Amino acid sequence: MSPDIDDISARLLAIETVLGHLLTHMAVRDDDPPAWLATRRTLALRAADRVGGDDDMRDLAVAVRDAVAAFFDGADYAVRTPPASAIRQ
Repeated sequence: MSPDIDDISARLLAIETVLGHLLTHMAVRDDDPPAWLATRRTLALRAADRVGGDDDMRDLAVAVRDAVAAFFDGADYAVRTPPASAIRQ
């Protein structure tokens, strides 16, 4: 029995959302949130690079690397952007 692609996509989106909130929460509790996220991005990208060791896996490694970079772009934006309540009008 193979899972439905919509079900898999929904689960991945849920995991990405929860992980994004967790990363942002942990980053803002650090002394230097941008540096904390940069370190995690580097570690994740290195892990993605290890996937692509075989030529057969090269396309997957590139896709994973792109997904990791896009994910951390969102987390970086969340950490660097002040909340609306902190912006004085």
